[in-house]
Amino acid sequence: MISVLYVDDDTALLISCKLFLERRGEFSVSTEPSPGKALDTLRSGGYDAVVSDYQMPEMDGIEFLQRLRKEHPALPFIIFTGKGREEIAIAAFENGADFYIQKGGDPVAQFAELSHKIRKSVEQRKAMEDEFRKKNAEEALRMTNRKLQLLFSITRHDIRNQVLALRSALDLIDTDPLDLDTRKLIGIALKAAETIDGQIGFTKEYEHLGVKEPRWQNIREVFRHATHNFLMCDISLDLPADGYEIFADPLLEKVFYNLLDNALRHGGDVTRISLSCRETDGGLKIFMQDNGQGVPDENKLLIFEQNFGRNTGLGLFLSREILSITGISIAETGRFGNGAQFEFTVPKGTYKFTGSGAPS
Repeated sequence: MISVLYVDDDTALLISCKLFLERRGEFSVSTEPSPGKALDTLRSGGYDAVVSDYQMPEMDGIEFLQRLRKEHPALPFIIFTGKGREEIAIAAFENGADFYIQKGGDPVAQFAELSHKIRKSVEQRKAMEDEFRKKNAEEALRMTNRKLQLLFSITRHDIRNQVLALRSALDLIDTDPLDLDTRKLIGIALKAAETIDGQIGFTKEYEHLGVKEPRWQNIREVFRHATHNFLMCDISLDLPADGYEIFADPLLEKVFYNLLDNALRHGGDVTRISLSCRETDGGLKIFMQDNGQGVPDENKLLIFEQNFGRNTGLGLFLSREILSITGISIAETGRFGNGAQFEFTVPKGTYKFTGSGAPS
């Protein structure tokens, strides 16, 4: 229900306007006979809109509007007056009135117009406030991300400096005559330092995860671009002819990079990698397959968990997170011994076909 404060020195009009506006149950109307009392009422209660006469003994409607705007800059305000002079209308709009309605004529039509203008002014103000809050939230998020990126960059730099100092010191110690057990301990420490350095470097690549807005991306082209990071001379690629685009985070290429890296590191003797797409009732299916050894059944879920694996333990975990930003899921659905198969499920509404032929 819209709460309205109506201000007019004409008691009969206050009563008739209140009765008309409230008869459909859409408005709750409070009335005041003077702007001074109205300002006090506004300080003690919340209203969605104010309707005011222009000519009143204590102060006119424009002065009332000016004083009201100092305390309630966004409150919808409608001048409802029998004075039809152009200069009054201009002054009303210059001081922040939402609408100007002239009294007179058919009462039913007049109050219907007033109802419409109240409703519209409240909707417009609400839309403006929502947009303002959205912009403020977006700006706050951008500022937070910038600060976090700066913090991550500084922290990463400092940690890598300390790791470098640690590795240098361990290398110097390792040149001295040491017993076997001590050398083993130094080896463990060097390996740990190397792992830390690798993980810190890995975070740099993903510091923009979810920061930039998702966009439409051609699957074939993004995948092909990801292959440029690898020596693929001994591996045949089978890419789809269909031109599908999906709505995904800008780090989509990194997902394909991680899957290619996973195939080349852990797939064994991989000589073929294929990418294909198929529409289903549940959305678009994207399949990336290789002819390597595949993934054991007991690891099919674990490979997407953080810290699983022999390297950073983050590649497939972060790939899943990147895809999930726009509701895309990923699973390993191949048969162990027949190669790995990673299956993406892209929800309806987040993919489109842009090719020249019929989709597969």
